[in-house]
Amino acid sequence: MKTRAIVAGALLLAAVSGCGEDSRLREYREVVRARVQLLEKTADTLATVKDRDSMPAALRRLRELGKVEKDVEFREKELGPLPRQMRKQIKQELGERVAPAGRRYYEEMLRINALDGGPAFFEELKKLQTSGQP
Repeated sequence: MKTRAIVAGALLLAAVSGCGEDSRLREYREVVRARVQLLEKTADTLATVKDRDSMPAALRRLRELGKVEKDVEFREKELGPLPRQMRKQIKQELGERVAPAGRRYYEEMLRINALDGGPAFFEELKKLQTSGQP
């Protein structure tokens, strides 16, 4: 009888641990999705910059996205480091979105930097980031 109770307790603990792992994976997946969406929205915002006149509106939008980024960063810190197996699984699930989003973001930054006022745009963006304002 005592052995059955120990075995049942161990099975219950294993089941609960497994559910926790699934929950943690789900949370990581949500944070990674939020990070990718943020990157996509940032690239979308950068794509709206066509000239010096369109830069202030983009900076305002990027400030708002900065608030979202702070939230994502908080959630990432709260979850801690991503275990290797979870990282592999999430990469398989979301990897096809990460590379194109990152590439597009980078291409938009290069394009804007070549515009008249582009370097000043990035200086203003840097000021927003270092002033503690998102």
